[in-house]
Amino acid sequence: VNIRSLFGKKGVKIYALLVCVFVAVGSTLKVDLVWSLSDTFNGLMVIPNLLSLLSLSGTVSRLYQSYGKKKQIKEAS
Repeated sequence: VNIRSLFGKKGVKIYALLVCVFVAVGSTLKVDLVWSLSDTFNGLMVIPNLLSLLSLSGTVSRLYQSYGKKKQIKEAS
């Protein structure tokens, strides 16, 4: 679903092809190497998540401050 929403139907076909290629290549490699690659790529997912968090931090801060003000007004009533 994520691939389709980001890249459309063409992206799903390309993604499926990439998965098949990686499964085929991974099945021919040594298990230790496959686990090391898996750990590396999982670790690399931190980068886009960190960039997203940093870019959204101002928005989250403003929303939190707005929420706090509304909550104080509600509690005062």
